[in-house]
Amino acid sequence: MIVDSAASPMTSRRSVLKGGAVLGLLGAFGSLTACAPAASGEDSKIIGMMHYISNLLALEGAGRGFREGLMQLGGEYKSTSYDGDQQKMMSQPELFGALRATGVLSFLVADGAVPMYASTLARQKISYLSLGNRPTWTSPHDPRYNGYFLGTMGTSFAEEAYVMADLLLKRGGGRGTAIVLGGVKGGLSSEARMFGVKQALSNYPDVKVVATAYTDWDTTKAQSELSALLPTYPDVDFIITLSDGIAIGALAALKATRNTRALLMGADGDPAFLEAMLKEDRLVGTAAGVIAVAGAYAAARIYDQAHGVEFNPLESFLNYDSLIVDTPAAAEELLKLTSPDSPFPYDVTKMSRHLQGDKWEFPHKFEVADVENFDWGSKPGVNKAERPADFAWPESYQTALDAGEIETINMDWANRINDPYGPVREKAETKSGALGTFKALGLTT
Repeated sequence: MIVDSAASPMTSRRSVLKGGAVLGLLGAFGSLTACAPAASGEDSKIIGMMHYISNLLALEGAGRGFREGLMQLGGEYKSTSYDGDQQKMMSQPELFGALRATGVLSFLVADGAVPMYASTLARQKISYLSLGNRPTWTSPHDPRYNGYFLGTMGTSFAEEAYVMADLLLKRGGGRGTAIVLGGVKGGLSSEARMFGVKQALSNYPDVKVVATAYTDWDTTKAQSELSALLPTYPDVDFIITLSDGIAIGALAALKATRNTRALLMGADGDPAFLEAMLKEDRLVGTAAGVIAVAGAYAAARIYDQAHGVEFNPLESFLNYDSLIVDTPAAAEELLKLTSPDSPFPYDVTKMSRHLQGDKWEFPHKFEVADVENFDWGSKPGVNKAERPADFAWPESYQTALDAGEIETINMDWANRINDPYGPVREKAETKSGALGTFKALGLTT
């Protein structure tokens, strides 16, 4: 399914990722490759394609942000999804050039597919930002992408999972049994969150994990996986769920078995989970990355790229902070900003460096990721992987790295924040975000 949306107002809370015209060509001609036509006149506007796995709740917010950002910048939004089938995942982008897409924001079910996926888009001269996929020892600046792979971005998955798991276990008295429900087994974002959960569990020796299951981030699968485990563990105390969508599925399973005992956590800050927090005391909170701002940033970044703006090479790896929403009152305040039925809270034109020059600003905390150490190395190595003997960063990236520009860029980003989340933090018990948690714990030295 392809959804076409020109620069027009939102019509419903689900219209971001659902509805629209069906394009059968994706199934019939999945292997067709086409290059984008030369831009002129009406064709010069930015046309963004959101490509995502279906039934992943978090991506509704990203799609909304991408769509609204493109609209504010005079662009056009399209979207298509796949059901987890990797062949579909790789064949669909072969047609994005024929569909006149100039930029793509995607989440892939397989991290290792990113290099081939990025190459497919680069051949069609389509700019690409990856949301949540950060394959180990891979550089967006590799010459094969010819400058079209703009980078990867995501929350600090491990740190937000640590904060939420610690909050969950503390709220439940620090003792009992737990079931862990992960995302994609072996997937980097899921494994990073598992890293954070394990760090939190190490603080609670009286909590025993009795079962672990994987859900592929699917709400329905989360419900079925937990339903299969509950007859064996009817008195489980904690359900450690690695996303809000997983938590929603787990909550349904608990209700079906009349289990009122187990506490749950979330991660992502999805509006559906925030709404559930207003009714369910057992939902102790969520780490809200406010993924809509990532979609908005993708629109601005693709727009700026098309207008010749040059970014520091280190800005190809970005993490964005997560608000810790640990009270119903804080959830209610965040819903006022992020509910699909609320006005979109960000002015994306102010994020554009092409439009604002050096006066651009941003409504959320972003930081350059230290992938060599924090992600793939040993400080702490949330997705630890041995560096290949033949791996080398492209010269521009290595030069910026050697110059110590990570901290310089992070300070610049911090000075540009126009933070709209004060009312959320005021109502939350945890005032700080997730970014920087492991540094405070001494895990990054």
